Amino acid sequence: MVSRTLTQHKKHLKGKFNEAEFSHLTKVLDSQKKIMQHSSNILFFSVIAVVFVLSIITSLIVLPFKTVLPAILFYGTYATSAFVLGVFAVYFIHINPEFEKHHHLFLLGLFVVFSFASVFLAHSILSMIMEGVVSGSMFSNWQVGLVASFGILIPYLLYWGLVE
Repeated sequence: MVSRTLTQHKKHLKGKFNEAEFSHLTKVLDSQKKIMQHSSNILFFSVIAVVFVLSIITSLIVLPFKTVLPAILFYGTYATSAFVLGVFAVYFIHINPEFEKHHHLFLLGLFVVFSFASVFLAHSILSMIMEGVVSGSMFSNWQVGLVASFGILIPYLLYWGLVE
């Protein structure tokens, strides 16, 4: 989007300046394009890191309640917290104007992997720290990972489908 805007600026300015001035303006616009691409990459990897850390924290907080709460209440709580995390991720994606289709597809895959990995990692950490808090093997929580991935993906897919 920024690249498209900068190209339009170049077309608009082309007939209004002599060659030397236009060359200088082109260099300025190209340097802005590089800065925007670098900041876009930093924001992209920041989204990845923040979502992974927050999904682990969410799993560490909510997963111990699996043995205490009824299943519908536990999964509803987990889905709601994952949905909020998905809305948070959509905010970071929305402020990044350089997102393209391959970025979206990459993030969709990463969000699913992060959902399952955070649940499995939280289960492992909780079973090492406190013995009776979580039951079963690490992979017995695949339903929780599925709920978490749907919770994160629903706002993301809505944003991608409606806005992009």
